[in-house]
Amino acid sequence: MVACIFCYRSCCRQLLLLLLSVLLSACGKSGPAQPSLFPLNEGWSWNYKVTTSDINGTKVTDLHVHNRTAVALTDQINAIERRNSLGLSYYFVVQANAITRLATKNQFENLPRLDMDETPRHVLPLPPKLGSKWLMTTRAYLLHRQRDQLDDMRFARPFAMSFEIDALDQTITVPAGTFTNCVVVAGHYMMPVMADVITGMELVPINQKEWYCPEAGMVKFIRAESIVSRLVLGGTMVMELVNLDH
Repeated sequence: MVACIFCYRSCCRQLLLLLLSVLLSACGKSGPAQPSLFPLNEGWSWNYKVTTSDINGTKVTDLHVHNRTAVALTDQINAIERRNSLGLSYYFVVQANAITRLATKNQFENLPRLDMDETPRHVLPLPPKLGSKWLMTTRAYLLHRQRDQLDDMRFARPFAMSFEIDALDQTITVPAGTFTNCVVVAGHYMMPVMADVITGMELVPINQKEWYCPEAGMVKFIRAESIVSRLVLGGTMVMELVNLDH
């Protein structure tokens, strides 16, 4: 009986791994987006306009993102590599309850580095439901010191940001066109920062908003880290989809 139970569990485990492998291999360049709200189809690519603003002005740049082939992160886990024009690669899997990022790699690393966060880096819960909440590890990207000789605050300790499904059917227009039935994800965190030598610590609101649309993926992203003080400046970054190639 024990041997039968062991064999049954082993077969179920192998079946799940096979189904995951089939799902990832099905994400080919042709055919519909898989998954619809966050396509991991091999060969798909996105071009974004990135606008970064603070009290010193506005800077506009381009960001290119493209899906590569499936990569074996471990003996049991295959993930789709998504690489951007900054030389960074992120590795995603489709799990039973979420689309999750499992690893990263920069241009100087030979192998992916598994995320070792206390909370999983879920991009979207599956299926997305209005009001669904989760935590994801991130860090400050726009906060920086007023004086160049002080360390940039983007390398500060990571924190767990609260995310929530804010809407399921929004319509949004970006340079790539108008998209409907989009899922909106909103993130919030209050970060303690030494803002001033006189007033001391201040809580800086860090807000993030993302729009995921069927057959397109993320079409817009907004990150705001809002503070102006003697020691620290914040800013805003907006990413908008310019075109999608598949």
